Amino acid sequence: MSKENYRKRVTLHVADNHQDMNFALMVRVAVYVGEIGIPLDVAIDGNDFCATHIIAKVDGKPVGSMRLRFFDGVAIMERLAILKEARLKRYGGRGVAWELGEFAVNFCRLKGYTKFFGVSRDNMVEFWKKFAPKDAEFRLIEGAEVEYAGRISYPMEGDAPELPYAAKGLHTINHLMATESALPEMMHEAA
Repeated sequence: MSKENYRKRVTLHVADNHQDMNFALMVRVAVYVGEIGIPLDVAIDGNDFCATHIIAKVDGKPVGSMRLRFFDGVAIMERLAILKEARLKRYGGRGVAWELGEFAVNFCRLKGYTKFFGVSRDNMVEFWKKFAPKDAEFRLIEGAEVEYAGRISYPMEGDAPELPYAAKGLHTINHLMATESALPEMMHEAA
């Protein structure tokens, strides 16, 4: 799946090769290790090998990534990272993080997930409440703060309506056998 904003500068897609995976991890290391000071073995962990990674590029250069995992009917959105030089810039009226968040939520919805979970740093709680598509909602799980990499983090949960063209059950074998990166295009063609 690929989405480009109307200025055609921000491109988002599901990682589907080693280079994309390396881009996702390089962006995360630059932000989590280089800027925040999180140890490398915490910033990159075993879950990276069983997750879906979303890549954001500006003019072809990787500037953002997010990791998605799926567990018991819940899409886990985590490890959002945007390089400093792209973090506060706007591309078509929206920042990379907003574009990445909306894309990730809608990708999860294409897979049939309508429940979401994420963990926010203290200065990002308001962002998490607003970054999803207009018909989705994220909220703080009150009293559930956790320590992560020496910082207090805040668990968030969210809901979004089901998409009418979301993947469901065994109605077609094709979407079950497709690569993650091909799924969104297949679902839009079926819509």
